[in-house]
Amino acid sequence: MSTSDLSPLARVGIFVFMIPQVLCSMEMVPGWGIFELGWPEAVYYAIMVVAGAVGGLLMAERHRFAGLVGGAIAGPGSIFAVALHLGSTDETWNFICVLLAAIGALPGIGVYWVLRLLQDALLPNNHGQAPPPHNGPSMYDDGESRL
Repeated sequence: MSTSDLSPLARVGIFVFMIPQVLCSMEMVPGWGIFELGWPEAVYYAIMVVAGAVGGLLMAERHRFAGLVGGAIAGPGSIFAVALHLGSTDETWNFICVLLAAIGALPGIGVYWVLRLLQDALLPNNHGQAPPPHNGPSMYDDGESRL
């Protein structure tokens, strides 16, 4: 799946997750922040729980609950991994931060997939869509349906 296959809502979800992820992971580490806010680390983790949950909810179009829970776990994990790296170096490559953010998000991605599989197993053929119309026999004696 390429980004061109994503719905507009899923694209918004990516930005809702990624922008706070970059800002929070940098602001957590003294010397790396753009704004140097100096907030406690718990504030940045709380922001990422919310941003991850909302981003996951928007990105997972057919498995909203799984996206919400998985995103809420992936968000803090991703900033933890990046902040850990940034706290131990004076310079880095963007690729390293992206890779570490993805690694830190893996537990949340795993929870998403488990919940997605559970939802599919417990609710087969129900992907958040309306059920198909019923074409069985009419409840009226003459066989016509009345609205």
